Amino acid sequence: MAGVHGPFDSIKDIKEGRQILRLKVRVVRVWEVCQRDNPSNVFSLEMVLVDAEGERIQASIRKSHD
Repeated sequence: MAGVHGPFDSIKDIKEGRQILRLKVRVVRVWEVCQRDNPSNVFSLEMVLVDAEGERIQASIRKSHD
């Protein structure tokens, strides 16, 4: 893992079981996913992230259920 002020990890460094990474990414695309039965209710926010090496990954942020 990179130190607090050290270099960043790459998206390609993501492996199953590794929990702590330090990534520096840009968000290149964002969209909302709505519930099928209620299109006005957003289920999650989806995005494509890209790092300095051009590696891409999709990320999801689910709506919290209060």
